[in-house]
Amino acid sequence: MNRDGSTTPSTIRVDDTESADVWYPPVEINLEETSSDTKPLPPKRLKRYTTRQLRKRHTEPWLVFSLLAIVATLLAAIQLRVGGSSDADSDDCNTGSDDSKTEQLFSISLVALRGLSFAQSKFIDLLWDTAVGQGGRFIHGLVLHQLVSRALTLLLEYSALPYTFFLGVKFSTVSLESLWACVCILFSKTPVRTTVIAVGLFFIIGHVLAFATIWSAATGYEADRVPAYDILGSGSFVPKDSDRLTTCWSSQDLSRIEPSLGKPIIGPTFVQAYGSWGHIGDKKEFERLQMRTSRPLVNTSDAFRDIYAYAISKETFFRRYNATSLEQVAQTTESNTWFDDNCFNSGLETANSYNFTESCTSHLLYTSINGWQYAGSGEKEIESLPSDTRSKAFADHSLGISRDTQYVPYNTTFLLDPKVRTGERVVPYNSTLWWDNTRLALGAPFLEIGADCQWSDGSLGLCLCLDGNVISKDFRNSKHICLNDTGYRWGFSSFVVLIGIALETTWLLICTTMWFVIVTKSELVKMQRPGTGVIRGILDIAGAINSSIGADTGAYAEDELKKELEKCPPIGYELDDVNGAGHQRILLRPMPNGILARRHLRVKGDTEYG
Repeated sequence: MNRDGSTTPSTIRVDDTESADVWYPPVEINLEETSSDTKPLPPKRLKRYTTRQLRKRHTEPWLVFSLLAIVATLLAAIQLRVGGSSDADSDDCNTGSDDSKTEQLFSISLVALRGLSFAQSKFIDLLWDTAVGQGGRFIHGLVLHQLVSRALTLLLEYSALPYTFFLGVKFSTVSLESLWACVCILFSKTPVRTTVIAVGLFFIIGHVLAFATIWSAATGYEADRVPAYDILGSGSFVPKDSDRLTTCWSSQDLSRIEPSLGKPIIGPTFVQAYGSWGHIGDKKEFERLQMRTSRPLVNTSDAFRDIYAYAISKETFFRRYNATSLEQVAQTTESNTWFDDNCFNSGLETANSYNFTESCTSHLLYTSINGWQYAGSGEKEIESLPSDTRSKAFADHSLGISRDTQYVPYNTTFLLDPKVRTGERVVPYNSTLWWDNTRLALGAPFLEIGADCQWSDGSLGLCLCLDGNVISKDFRNSKHICLNDTGYRWGFSSFVVLIGIALETTWLLICTTMWFVIVTKSELVKMQRPGTGVIRGILDIAGAINSSIGADTGAYAEDELKKELEKCPPIGYELDDVNGAGHQRILLRPMPNGILARRHLRVKGDTEYG
């Protein structure tokens, strides 16, 4: 190269015999030397954090982060525990009784979504893996990088670290290399502080590496299999969500209403009234359907609504006597009223009946009773009903029962028929039924409802029907098959979620503890020189490497350099006085006393450091 910065023209020839005589034109390259006004950085004083600054910049943010993360973790655990949908009806099919215990641990036990197509379930699973798995790992990595750099600064102030440990943990923080570096240092003779922090680093780095895998394994999707039962013993298997399975009113004396009426009166489907097998017998069918409100959830036939109003009236009799059998109640020729001065508005109205207080229950079968009946579908608009004596005072005590509902009470008189044989669910009084927009007077007793389906113990005698036929026996414990034509379900494995939550909580506790130790013990961290960042790390380690193996390293490969550094003494921070310069330098340099060297770096606020 000439002094003027340009290369001389040259003729380039090659040794290939076929092209030996080929001449290439001269190439002139101008290399202009540019002058730079950049000056070396001057030494500066380190400024110590005040207690308020330290609390604001380190303690408070990390404490808030830890508390929020722990609270979020606990809330997620509670939500998964009580909020997830774990359908007991399909447990036998979806857990797989033939599966091994290991397979059952990883099966979906907390269902979040169901009825999905394959594409939908796959997309949701990929979205979870990307947003929660990889996104969560990225956030954890940001926190981990800041913590690890400060932890190395603390260790380099008080002791010495091997090159392999520092380089692996500093520049490949979230990697198998850093984990191996932590393992190796545990099997060397190190101070207790170094050993404890190395154990903590091994766990928190390993957790970040495994975070995405753990929370990906916590979720999954599978075919949503449900049990189907041969309910009527005809070989036709039916799942619970089939429209063929419905509620119904069944009575052996429906012919009293209409001679041709012999089949049950069909109502809402099983899923609408119950939802799952476990709700059978809980007496909340009409609460779920909101039948007593002005806007029920399900539209039903007028016939079903008429029997419902009639069944409420019948149930009110049993509530008046606080019994389901009137067989032991003595008869009297006296009359009685349900709304006298002492018991006026004494009870509460529900979706199934009117409840009386204990002091207002009856103990005799009176010849006549002044009580109330409930209107059927459309009856209050067609008929001029006697007013309900309770209405005015009762309006504010109806437990959410709207006074705009079809099923309003009206005053009537019930007459006892002493010839009627009393028994279970038998009311020996005459009654009135609204049917086909006509009021029908029925002699005693009240219609017998639900006698052929007592196994289901439905409210007001409500039965279950399949294809319009009453189900007369409990089929839930009989043999069943599993159908998987209802789509896919996506959810969580409670076992893996529990492991993930436990590891996350442990990670937060370890990080919080290490952070507080660092900000209280490290002089450089407290002096706002934490050792974080790529450039800071390169400058520190470059000086140490240069001191250990010299500057003539340009021809050496990575493996050769690593072998040489493994032979060198461990490194640590030291303060080096610069002769005549009036300041000190903070340097990483080899420690002749080895890894067991115990030191304490003293950094002063009135001294300049370079």
